[in-house]
Amino acid sequence: MAIETVVSYEEILELTKIFNKGLERVKIFKDDFRYYRSWYYLPELNAVAPSKFIRYKGMTDSEYTRIHAELDAASGGPVLDRWFKHLKENSPEATFVKQKVEELAGRYGKFVNISPLFNAPWGWSVKGNQQAYIPSRPAVEKFWQGFLDLSPEDNQAITERIINRNFLE
Repeated sequence: MAIETVVSYEEILELTKIFNKGLERVKIFKDDFRYYRSWYYLPELNAVAPSKFIRYKGMTDSEYTRIHAELDAASGGPVLDRWFKHLKENSPEATFVKQKVEELAGRYGKFVNISPLFNAPWGWSVKGNQQAYIPSRPAVEKFWQGFLDLSPEDNQAITERIINRNFLE
């Protein structure tokens, strides 16, 4: 089954809101909790959501209920890697996101997957709880889109150079 995937960070924010609100009333969200392996933290919402829900464009409670068994969460990474970095196990950031996921699971008497993966927006860190930066000016937006089209390794290298103010040789 081919379902269209998200194309903007704003869509992911909206889907995260839908997922978190849906936990209150959608049984399958809670029933599937232990199967959600890849979790994404959205600092703007101070919320987490699984890739199996947020990677699909226009996902709704009812649509998820209807097709959840057919959805492929394993390939969520490549779609979401444009906006998110994988967090190193036991890093302060991974620990922070893990606590958010465990807190969410605990509210519904659920447990987190035995081998979860945690992700957060590029540029976010627990130190100072920095929020992800989403540019708004046209020139910056062009740069940002080009940056997002790079591989995760190139994104990381450029991010490190910017943070460390290193110059290209």
